[in-house]
Amino acid sequence: MICRFPDLASSPTIPDDLEELAQKSGGLVARAEGKVRAVPAPSAATKALSLSYGTVVLCLERLAFDADDQPIETMTGYCDLREEYCKLEMR
Repeated sequence: MICRFPDLASSPTIPDDLEELAQKSGGLVARAEGKVRAVPAPSAATKALSLSYGTVVLCLERLAFDADDQPIETMTGYCDLREEYCKLEMR
């Protein structure tokens, strides 16, 4: 991953927008695959989201690819949707 984004290791902050990061490095996010499922929240998610053990959350998994169809990002996120919604956007 670092070889695709050579300035990432020395950057004081890491961008949260993969597309922006790829463009700054001369790359392109060509496509992404995603999966969504309901799962019991793992330990780290229960702590981060202030949930009780066993609470069911939405698990979002994404794998993004460059123009050469090589993976450039993997992401797993957990959402507590009891009082919220989840918005996903890919341009």
